[in-house]
Amino acid sequence: MAAIVRVNPATVAQAYRDLEVEGFVSKRHGAGTYAKEVPMKGKNEEMEQQAHELVSTLMSDVARMGVSTGLLRQALSGKLYNGTEK
Repeated sequence: MAAIVRVNPATVAQAYRDLEVEGFVSKRHGAGTYAKEVPMKGKNEEMEQQAHELVSTLMSDVARMGVSTGLLRQALSGKLYNGTEK
């Protein structure tokens, strides 16, 4: 894997360890690493966490850029498209 994506083998090994700790893969000694089936509840919780992180990042960017709440609401509701109304 490391040779294919041209990264340090230690980076790939650490990524596999992280995925195993998070429950996404299981290691089988001598047989390799396999993806695990993630239960729907786990998928929903992961998606919810990602959504919260995206909103947090969005709100930080909005505050930093000085975008008004009204403009943000319009954009989120789909009323704006590339700076013009749909």
